[in-house]
Amino acid sequence: MNDADPHDLIQEYDSSGDLGSAAMYCEDLAHALLEQGNLNGAEEAFREGVCNLFALGDFHSFDGFIEGTTLRLYAGLARLLVPSPEALGVAEEFVEAIRAGRNHPMDMAEALTLRAEVFIACGGIDQAIQASTDAVKQSESVCFHELSRQVEQALCDRLDGEGRHEEAMQWKERAIHRLDDKVPGHIHLWDQLWTMDGTTVLIPEGEGHGPPPYTPGSQPGAAI
Repeated sequence: MNDADPHDLIQEYDSSGDLGSAAMYCEDLAHALLEQGNLNGAEEAFREGVCNLFALGDFHSFDGFIEGTTLRLYAGLARLLVPSPEALGVAEEFVEAIRAGRNHPMDMAEALTLRAEVFIACGGIDQAIQASTDAVKQSESVCFHELSRQVEQALCDRLDGEGRHEEAMQWKERAIHRLDDKVPGHIHLWDQLWTMDGTTVLIPEGEGHGPPPYTPGSQPGAAI
């Protein structure tokens, strides 16, 4: 983070019209205020960052940078607002913001995972199930298996707490299945090779690189 006062940097970038950088420093400011225990100030900084992003208008022009800042700002704001109903609206708005941008499938997997996390925490149980189903489907399409497991386990805990033990067990078994890497018929992206004509072939066993270490945002196109 720049040594200059983030308030001054935000004002400077706002004045110059560089709203993307202003949003980035809003994020820095929000996290600094969180560390100080200033929740109201952090919420205000997160909201200012989100407003700057929307003021940019055309997300398609920024090739990934805006999606990364968008995800972090919305994630921070939504988690700060949990368990209030407003968190649900922020989570929905966030998914639409990513969709309005590049709509990259990896960005969308992380966006839907955040939405599921929020709905599991404070939404209706049926909403939580649907949001979780959407998140897992998208995450599996890009081999973000760790995100799938996180959602499945969180929903399992919520269902268990609601007394829906049979459904909870079903979601738990899915998470365990993924942990054991035994999803029938699934071929990992890292076990495939794209050819020049756009088709894919399987990499011979033992010759691939194996699964990448998963940390949020480390995948190509990922935004956290």
